[in-house]
Amino acid sequence: MSLVDHEGGAEFQYAPEDVFDAVIEAVSNIKGFKVDKTDKPTGRIMVKAGISLMSWGENLPISITETSSGKTRVNIISTPKTGILLGGAMDFGKNRANIEKILDEVSKILQSKQPVKTKASAQIDTNDPIQRISKLKNLYDQGLIDEEEFKKKKEQIMSEI
Repeated sequence: MSLVDHEGGAEFQYAPEDVFDAVIEAVSNIKGFKVDKTDKPTGRIMVKAGISLMSWGENLPISITETSSGKTRVNIISTPKTGILLGGAMDFGKNRANIEKILDEVSKILQSKQPVKTKASAQIDTNDPIQRISKLKNLYDQGLIDEEEFKKKKEQIMSEI
């Protein structure tokens, strides 16, 4: 990282695949940005920002990594295209603002999705029928299973008692 680079990041309680897709969508939603390259298996995205009154443009490499179960970190570095000698040091805060713009848009997009439940909150005693039925009821309430499947599984659990 050079003297004129800016760095920022955020951690989200979503799966890496969801965060990766949200970053792509966020960049597409922001005027003046375009996705240049993507590599989903490594969690890397290269974004380019065009020239404006405040900047000669910038390159924004973005890395997406799973930090722990159910948490994903997004790191963004903003590098001026011209470097320090040709005015890259004078971004008037635009490069830092662009990082925040991307992170804010990613956050907005992810809010419409279900966050990943961490292992601690998802832990249940699989032998306890009450907890199993409660988990089943939650799936039904969220619309992930229909009423027929709920009743069938509930009867199956009750028959094991």
